[in-house]
Amino acid sequence: MHNQVKTVVITGASGGLGEALVEQFAKEHTRLILVARQEEKLMHLCQKWCHSCKEITYLLCDLASSKARVELLEKLKQEKIDVFIHNAGYGYYFDAHQFHYADVENMMQVNLIAPIHLTNALLPKFYTQQSGHIIFVASQAGKMTTQKSSLYSATKFGLRGYANGIRLEAHDKHVYVTCVNPGPIATNFFKTADKTGRYVKAIGKYMLHPQDVAKRIYKSVGTPKREINMPYVMEIMAKCYVLFPKLGDYLTRSLFNKK
Repeated sequence: MHNQVKTVVITGASGGLGEALVEQFAKEHTRLILVARQEEKLMHLCQKWCHSCKEITYLLCDLASSKARVELLEKLKQEKIDVFIHNAGYGYYFDAHQFHYADVENMMQVNLIAPIHLTNALLPKFYTQQSGHIIFVASQAGKMTTQKSSLYSATKFGLRGYANGIRLEAHDKHVYVTCVNPGPIATNFFKTADKTGRYVKAIGKYMLHPQDVAKRIYKSVGTPKREINMPYVMEIMAKCYVLFPKLGDYLTRSLFNKK
């Protein structure tokens, strides 16, 4: 990360990959603005890393609420933001017909609508300052869908599509756009997504450590890195899925049906 990077905003900062990102950036003497709903956890992180950071503060925001997002943007209006990391997100693993519409709407708001809303509002700021880096944490599920992840995959496919579009638009304005596509990460994500624990047990050998993902994200800052794909074996699977879709469907129905 180059020396000119001063302020980093991280959504979903209170746990999991978000917490690992806080640790990674805090060690580099950056100025951090943490965004999440859980104030107690955010206060703990600020206390823990206040001596490492140039400055660390937090803003409470329920990203599922458009009103809360508008209030967040108002608070960020005067900030010169160098890096904005859209990390907040969650998922449930159910057959599509088992989802209640409220779950559909809420997941769409947090995983897809919120990053679009915030980015659309912040892009003019980045374009005016002729610098900045926007990082979207998507998923390998945004490249290859498996059973019970239709809704989660839809949000991540959409996020990747949006990121690809604005990357082209921002190319001549000195603004970088990176999409991060990790496989399963060893976080509390799966306590919500798969309460049975079967999926985590089945795919344990592919599980990523959040600190490793955070380190890769940190190293990409200030560079025109298009995508970060982890782990390598899942990226190969995703490429094969695109090249051989019928075979991909067969494999996801049989070998990769672990949920």
